[in-house]
Amino acid sequence: MDHEAVCGAREDRTAGKLAHWNPCALSRCVGVHADARRAYDLTGNLPVLAREFITQRIDQLEAGAAEPDHSYERQQLLNTFGAEVQATTRIDLYIQTQRGEDHYFEIKSAKPNKGQCIEMKQRILTALGIRRRPEVFAWWGVPYNPYGTAAAYSHPYPARFFDFADEVKLGHEFWDFVGGAAGTYDELLDLYREVGVEYTNRLDELRRAFAGRPV
Repeated sequence: MDHEAVCGAREDRTAGKLAHWNPCALSRCVGVHADARRAYDLTGNLPVLAREFITQRIDQLEAGAAEPDHSYERQQLLNTFGAEVQATTRIDLYIQTQRGEDHYFEIKSAKPNKGQCIEMKQRILTALGIRRRPEVFAWWGVPYNPYGTAAAYSHPYPARFFDFADEVKLGHEFWDFVGGAAGTYDELLDLYREVGVEYTNRLDELRRAFAGRPV
């Protein structure tokens, strides 16, 4: 990951945008994976049965009538057939690995509200329903885990909608996958610290310059 990408990401962060993670993720993919794109519009044919399953499944999860089970959901979508309609969903990050696997990521903060969880689940399942191939995967990607470890994660809403073992890449796991190697997350943190020091020094210089000006 280059220094410029981190600087640009930090500037987005100061503007209060979650999107500051996306350029970092895309930058880290370059040269590692076969293809990577941000804000990827996936369009294709979605079986009517798949569309109905997605709607019913999200309603069940929201009502607490079912537990998240990504293997079951995936199997149902991959095996749908019959009449189809055209569908489009926008994915935050698309990655095609060197092995030919396609991975679709919804990138959101570690503490989404219920509405955001429903939106992410809808997009993830729709991506699987459109593609319907065993080499296609869809995830909630969480760039930063404020709880420290996956075991300690305790924000209530996502647990109702997501199968954390098979549908979520959290913190280290997300960045190590994006970067194609263990240690990517630690490298990212080091770069953020470096950029943080640079920004602090710039602010100090500006304060000193303004302090010497007459009011």
